Amino acid sequence: MIEKYPKLEEEVSFSCSKSSKPGGMRALASQTRVILKWNVWNSKIFDEDQKKKIVAYFEKYASDKINKKGEIIIYSEKERSQELNKKDALEKLITLISKALKPVKKRQAIQVSPRWHETRIKEKKILSEKKQLRRKITPEEIEEFK
Repeated sequence: MIEKYPKLEEEVSFSCSKSSKPGGMRALASQTRVILKWNVWNSKIFDEDQKKKIVAYFEKYASDKINKKGEIIIYSEKERSQELNKKDALEKLITLISKALKPVKKRQAIQVSPRWHETRIKEKKILSEKKQLRRKITPEEIEEFK
């Protein structure tokens, strides 16, 4: 996955902190949690249109991972080692970028025949009649039938 954007690793900055995940005293004492930071607007890998797409995607689907400056922040504390968490954070970023740059399929409108509309309306009428038969009869309606 990292082979997709090899120069991305140069633009990313990593910092570490103490993890809150399991791992015993070793995890509590060592800094295994990795914080990845990447500024989209300062990137030299992507052109302006791609940057806009990435920011728009993050604002819509991952708003907790991007700040007002266009800086993407990803945390990883999945593993017990810093190195594995760095790889995991980078893979998360690449996955999200790939999703952001994936072309959106345009919806194709289909033509529905008039006959289909007629059958649909008939089915709806049958259902409404069933539901009317299920309701309770009021005393006025009983008098009406006598």
